[in-house]
Amino acid sequence: MADHLCSGIPILRSVDRLGVVSHPLLAMVVWGVVSSEIERVIEFFVSRDEAEQMLADVLREEPGWDARFRIERIELGADCLN
Repeated sequence: MADHLCSGIPILRSVDRLGVVSHPLLAMVVWGVVSSEIERVIEFFVSRDEAEQMLADVLREEPGWDARFRIERIELGADCLN
């Protein structure tokens, strides 16, 4: 079951097997600059534009690093809160 906030971020409500709604869980999308070498997020951003700007700044300084990093959409939700 999902309600929506004004910002467009859905609020997920956990429902048990009897249909009882429990605490609300916030689902959120963030963007990460990921290192391909170590397969880890280097930094998180609230928008893709911010992630792209950071990566562009890094690649301006180190143009040979273009294959080392990528931008990924990361969904944070109920399973991340446990």
